[in-house]
Amino acid sequence: MRKVGKYRAFRNLPIGWLTHANHSRDKTERLFHWGLEALLFLSLSLGIAVINSVSLFSWQVILSAFIATHTLWWLINGNLHVYLLDSFKCFNNAGIYKVVDYITWVTTLLTKTGAVDAVLIYGSFCRSQFHGRSDLDLRIIRRPHARNTLKLFYLAIFARIASLFSKIPTDLQVVDSYSFLQKQMRKDELPVVAYCREGFKIGRTGISFKLIAEDPSLVLKHKYIDN
Repeated sequence: MRKVGKYRAFRNLPIGWLTHANHSRDKTERLFHWGLEALLFLSLSLGIAVINSVSLFSWQVILSAFIATHTLWWLINGNLHVYLLDSFKCFNNAGIYKVVDYITWVTTLLTKTGAVDAVLIYGSFCRSQFHGRSDLDLRIIRRPHARNTLKLFYLAIFARIASLFSKIPTDLQVVDSYSFLQKQMRKDELPVVAYCREGFKIGRTGISFKLIAEDPSLVLKHKYIDN
């Protein structure tokens, strides 16, 4: 989430809640998110209508179900976590060592599906500017026409939920292609590769994740001491 000035805490909250950062997601994941949220909305609407013995199409039911579903989805996506980190100085991440462990766990979890071409880390992590108030920018390149694509998207949701409990604010996205990332990410960011399927090419890369796992301080911002 971008910082937008002195009052960003007030500006980012309604924008983040409404959009869920879907404008930055690739089309397949965006459709998956909309479809799953729609199913949750319909289920919750039906439940509210039955419990309160009112019409399914009453504005009270629709509004209540929308707010509840959209807020739940906002929490699951990790948007609140990133918002708090970006807006208030009292919030910090769990530290670089736990972040590295989380990346390793996510990589193992998602690649077991056979639907992943690469797992890349961007943001302050790849620029060696990571510090206590940094979020984690993870990008999962999915393998086209893989059998377990749907499972991959569900596991990505599970990984986001796990990041909440691990105190690791994470912007995790599943994208359709590397070309999408080249348009989306900053030009000065050479991704750290946590995983790359044999034969898949991703162009220039940054420091080896294997080296980072051995010495996480390699990605820390100068003069920052991790606890």
